[in-house]
Amino acid sequence: MSNAPLKLFYAEPEFDRWFPFDRYPRRAIRRLVRGAPQIGGVQRWFVNLCLGLDELGVAYDVND
Repeated sequence: MSNAPLKLFYAEPEFDRWFPFDRYPRRAIRRLVRGAPQIGGVQRWFVNLCLGLDELGVAYDVND
């Protein structure tokens, strides 16, 4: 078995809401108004997966 690290990819889906490319200014404004986003849903699952792989000693790369 090879010692190559496991490749993981995760990205939150972002969509345009009112007009093309409005996701970028909306992200900045939302961050200023609401503060840092909380982890939930699929992102929580991904974080737990990474923690489990750390405990098992499995090498992995995220978004590489």
